[in-house]
Amino acid sequence: MKKTISLLILIVFSFYNLNAQTQTENISERLIGKWIIAKSISRGESGKSKEMEVVCNVCPTIIFSTDQNCLVIKPDNKKELYIWKIANDQISFINVGAEKNKNPIFDSADFKLKFSQLKEYVELELIDIQKHGSIILAKEN
Repeated sequence: MKKTISLLILIVFSFYNLNAQTQTENISERLIGKWIIAKSISRGESGKSKEMEVVCNVCPTIIFSTDQNCLVIKPDNKKELYIWKIANDQISFINVGAEKNKNPIFDSADFKLKFSQLKEYVELELIDIQKHGSIILAKEN
């Protein structure tokens, strides 16, 4: 009886781990490619109701590559380089540029991911876990 229960528990955990790995791979596949920053949203301290939205006129470009590099190209052609990693439906960024940027695009490390398939493009909301704001990215289908 104990062997049967142990085997059942082992199978359940194996399925859970496989499912989590598959989900992370699916998110990574959707992320790869060239995005633009469409807008950013600041919600104030602790996500209070005060909200400010900034829509980009000349938008920075963000390129996520399969080697987990993330290149940000700003409108003035300045570049920022990050390494990204996905775990538990969140993305983390590490700034690996030679010099730390004065106003980095990803000034926080961890963001929740929220994909939306719209008619003409895919929208990705990166929800800042620490500062409660969001960065909205867009990518053509």
